[in-house]
Amino acid sequence: MQRVQLKQFGLGLASADREDDSAFAFETRYICALYERHFVSPLGFELWKIDVECAPAVVRPGIRCALGIAMTQARFDYSAYLAASGVARAVMALDALHEGCLGVARSQGWSEAPFDDAYRRVVADEYRNEATSPPLLGPDKAHVAVVHSIHDADRYRAWLIVYGRHGEEIARTQVIDELPDELIFARRLGRAKWKGPSRVVFVSSGDEVLGAIDINR
Repeated sequence: MQRVQLKQFGLGLASADREDDSAFAFETRYICALYERHFVSPLGFELWKIDVECAPAVVRPGIRCALGIAMTQARFDYSAYLAASGVARAVMALDALHEGCLGVARSQGWSEAPFDDAYRRVVADEYRNEATSPPLLGPDKAHVAVVHSIHDADRYRAWLIVYGRHGEEIARTQVIDELPDELIFARRLGRAKWKGPSRVVFVSSGDEVLGAIDINR
């Protein structure tokens, strides 16, 4: 079998209710994405994704593999999840994801260390999936632009922000506000680009300008 790099993780519900399953996948996507960001995948895996199905009881033990995806179940109290909120939900989601991933690792004879490290880093981040791009120095050498994003249970949002030479915020504008799934917001991801000494724009991967800041206005 071809060796690939394990790079994606997903959570779902063992439920016949497709609306519940879809809502759960949306709400927990940011935790999976944060786990992905911190997971350092050694080369040589035969799988590129792990899907963990959350169930009241594990009725399908073991691992099922197809097309490079490993599917497994983890015990999960969905009623308790619905009764919880905020960080408590994130903790439950991460624990279920990690439990399922460790089950796959053990079945495949993999080291658990990369999974444990990703888990610890998500906890250290306090379950917040936020990122800031490297600062982009403007032509005047006095301003920098960054893109700051927040991926949470409800939305994926990003802002274009300009700072002055002493780190003070000069201006910001929101450039992305979408549902929290990459299939929806990925087309809007992009970068900051200076268009002159006082104008910076946010350009999507498709070269669409989604926002701009004019410093002198």
